[in-house]
Amino acid sequence: MKMTTIVLLTIGLLAVSANASSFEPVAIERSNFTVPVDGNMPVTDSNMTSPFFEGFETGAAGWSFYDGNGETVGWQVIEDPDLAWADACYLGLENVEGGTVLYAESPAFDTPTLAAEETMFLDVYFANVWMNTDNLTESFWWRPEIYDPNTDTWGPLASLHNAVYVESNGGVWESFSTSGYAYDWNMEDYQGLDGVKVRFVFNVPADITGFDFMRLDNVEVFHRSIEHDVSPVLKIPYPTVVDYPVFGEVRLSNNTMYPADNVSAAWTLNGQTCNLLPMSPYNMDPYQTSLLFISDPVDPDNVDFWLPTVDDIGVNHLSATSSYADDENPTNDIYPMIVNVMPSGHFEVGADSRGFTSNLSIPSLNDGPVVHLDAEEINPDYFFDQYYDLSELRMWTYFHQAAGGAPANASMTFHVYQGGNTPGDELFSVDYDFDVDEGYVGDYNVVVDIEGEPGTRWLSGDVWVWAEITSEGLNGYPQPFIYQTIPNHLQHNHFDSFADAQAGNNVSDYGYHVTMTMKHLGTEPPVSMSMTPIHTDVPGNGGSIFYQLEIISQVDYPLDDICYWVDIVAPEGVELREYKTAFFNAFPHRHMFIQSIQNAVPGWAPDGVYEFHGYIGYPPMYYDSDVFIFVKGGANDGPTVQNWAHDDLDFGGEEEVMAVTSDLPTEYALSQAYPNPFNPTTSLDIYLPQAGDLNVSVYNVNGQQVDVVTSGMYQAGRHTLTINGSQLASGVYFVRATVPGKMTEMRKLVLMK
Repeated sequence: MKMTTIVLLTIGLLAVSANASSFEPVAIERSNFTVPVDGNMPVTDSNMTSPFFEGFETGAAGWSFYDGNGETVGWQVIEDPDLAWADACYLGLENVEGGTVLYAESPAFDTPTLAAEETMFLDVYFANVWMNTDNLTESFWWRPEIYDPNTDTWGPLASLHNAVYVESNGGVWESFSTSGYAYDWNMEDYQGLDGVKVRFVFNVPADITGFDFMRLDNVEVFHRSIEHDVSPVLKIPYPTVVDYPVFGEVRLSNNTMYPADNVSAAWTLNGQTCNLLPMSPYNMDPYQTSLLFISDPVDPDNVDFWLPTVDDIGVNHLSATSSYADDENPTNDIYPMIVNVMPSGHFEVGADSRGFTSNLSIPSLNDGPVVHLDAEEINPDYFFDQYYDLSELRMWTYFHQAAGGAPANASMTFHVYQGGNTPGDELFSVDYDFDVDEGYVGDYNVVVDIEGEPGTRWLSGDVWVWAEITSEGLNGYPQPFIYQTIPNHLQHNHFDSFADAQAGNNVSDYGYHVTMTMKHLGTEPPVSMSMTPIHTDVPGNGGSIFYQLEIISQVDYPLDDICYWVDIVAPEGVELREYKTAFFNAFPHRHMFIQSIQNAVPGWAPDGVYEFHGYIGYPPMYYDSDVFIFVKGGANDGPTVQNWAHDDLDFGGEEEVMAVTSDLPTEYALSQAYPNPFNPTTSLDIYLPQAGDLNVSVYNVNGQQVDVVTSGMYQAGRHTLTINGSQLASGVYFVRATVPGKMTEMRKLVLMK
C-alpha cells in the first residue's frame, strides 16, 4: 500500500531592509510558461476564483455514502434550510458513536491542465460540534482523499499529520481555505486527468464516545488564475562545512504575465534575517527570474557566500522569503530548508535539494529509496578527481501516526554499491537500530558511523546508496517514512525502489534526503602495481606461467589489509573471479617486488588465448590493474596438470623508499587548487606535454593582478606550484596559467584567514 503524507515545514517571514541596490540582479531566461489552457476550463477574471466542480451547490446527485466495511451507511444528505449554509443541501454526520469509519464519495470529474500562473485546490464549508473534546487525539480525524485514475488508488489530500484536526466551532459554517488553512488542499498534482474523484473520510476510534455533528457544504474544486505571484527558491550546495564558504543563491521569480514592483526578499538562518545581494527592493518584468546571492550573517561584507562557524555545527533551519504587497498566492513565499553543518574535514554529499516538503511511505517492506551520489557532479568546485573514505550515512525520516508510530525494535539497512549506470557490486552494508520508544511519533535524523569499515575506504567516483526499510508499522505501512525534498536539477539521481535504479531515469519528480559523509584523501591513488610476464606458453596437457609483480605504496601512512587479486578470462569469455587473493600491509612509500610467481593452468582447461588480470585495492574497488596474455595448447612436454594453482605470495621481500614518477603528460592542463579554501598556502599542478614559457598569476575579483606565482621556461612534465596568500586579504581570487599559443586556464581560489 503506497501512501503519500505531507508535513509542511514553515518558517515565518521576517522583515528585511529595503535599501536600494547599487547594481541589478542577474536576469535568467525562462521558457516554460506557455502551457496551453484546457479548452473546457472556465476563464476567470483577475483576482477571481471559479469552481469547475461543485459538490453541493446544486445537490448531491451521484455521491455515494458508506462505512469502513463498504456498507452504504453513514453520511446523510440533509435538506434543512434552517441549518444549511446555502439554500440547498449538505452532508451530515449526526450523533456518531466511537469505533466508526465513514466515507462520502463524489462522482467522477475531469480536471483541467493548468498554466504556470494557475492553481487548483479543493475547498469545503464545514460546521461541527464535538463531544468529550478532552479525549480527542491524533487517532480522531477527518480528511479529504483523492482518487487518481492513472494509478487506480486513493490517497490523502491534506497536509497536517495526514489528517485534519479542527476544534469545535459551535456549529458555525466556515470555509476551510479561509480559516487559516489557505490552499492546504492543493490539487495541482492531479491536473489534466479524466475520472478524478474526491471523498471525505471520518475516523472515530473506539475510545471516543462520539460527537454531536459534522456537516459539510459547498464542496468545490477551484481553478484560480493569478495576476500577481512572486516566489523564491533557495539553493545551498553541498558541502556545508565549518570554515568552508557556501556559495548559496536565491532565484526570485515573477510567476505571472504582469510586472511586479517593489518586491523584497531575504534569507534566514535559524530565525535570523540575512541580506541578499543585491539588496531589495526589486522591480520584476513578467516571468522574470533574478539570481540573488546570500551574504554572511556575521560579516555582511562577505559578498555571495556564507561562512559556517563551529557554532553552526549540526542542524540549521534556513529559508528564502519574498514579500510583495499584491501577491495573490502566499503559499510559495517561503522556501524552507534543513542543512547539516559538518565539522572540519567532513564533507556531506547529497543529490537532494535540502528543501523538505513532506514525508512519504515506501511502496512495500524491504524496499526504499536509492540515491546515485556522484560528488563531482554535485559540486565540481569541491569534489574533483578525489579519493575518499566514507565516514557516515545519513537520512531524514519521520515516524508516523498513521503507522502507529515507531514499532518495537525498529531497524533498517543501508547498502552502498559501486557506481556506474546501475548499482555495481555491493561495497558495504550495515544494519541500523533506531533509538526511539515504541509508539514515538516525529522526526528522526539517521546518522550511521561507518568510518574505517571494510569497503568504505579509498573510494573514487560515484556510488549508489540504498536505504532499505525493514520494519513494518500498523496498517501495512513500512516504518519510518522518508522525507521528500523539493525537485532540483539532480532529481534524476533519485529512485523509488532498488529495482528502478537506472542512471538518468527520472522515475519521480521529487528527491529523498539520503546522503553520505566523506573525508578527502587526495587526488593520487594510494598504491600502484605492474605485472611483467616471464613465461606465457602452456602445453595442451597443462603447465605453468611465470610473471613478476611490482607494487608501490604512494602515501605517507600504512595501508592495512590491502588486497592483491587475480581474475583469468578464458577463451570463451568465462571469467574466473578472484582466482587468487592475497591480503597484506603496505608500509608508507614502500616498493615491493616479487621476481617470479608461478601460476598453474590445468590440462582440462580449453586451449586458446587467456587474459591474466591483476588488481590491487579493497575489493571490489581497485586502484590499479595490469593484464597480460598467455596461450594454452602447445606441445605436451610433461605430466598433465590437474588443477589451477598459484604460488603463495610473500610481500615481505625487498623494500626501499621509492620516488614515484609518471610518464609525460599528453595534453596541457591545470588542476584545481588544494586545499581550497586555503590559509595561507595552496597548491596546484601544471601539466606540460612539452617545454614552454609558463606564466602563472593571481587576480582579484576586479581583474587586478595581485601576485605573480611564476614566470619563465619550464621543461615538459608535471609541476606543482604553491600560492602564498599571506600578503593578501581574505576573499575570492583567480589563478591563471598561460603558455603562449598553447594554454590559458583559470581556477577560482578562496582565501580564508
